[in-house]
Amino acid sequence: MSFMKRQVTHKRAWHEIDGTAGIEWFDAEDFTVEQARENYSGKIWTVETIKGYGARLSAPGYLDCAEWTVFKTVKEAEAFLEEQYGDDE
Repeated sequence: MSFMKRQVTHKRAWHEIDGTAGIEWFDAEDFTVEQARENYSGKIWTVETIKGYGARLSAPGYLDCAEWTVFKTVKEAEAFLEEQYGDDE
């Protein structure tokens, strides 16, 4: 059994920041737009608040996790996890 588990959120608001460090998503339930800006590691080009499903790998009970990637549908989020990480079992 794999240490890291797949996570897909329910549909929620995300702050999408695009800039010199690539696109990063910040959960709007946890971050204000200003907090997301402060936590972005590069020069910011655009900031947008969108609705979607977050997908990542996470180790339950630990701090280990991948960055969020956000999609318009659950199907797209699950397909991303399958394509990126496959099946370890």
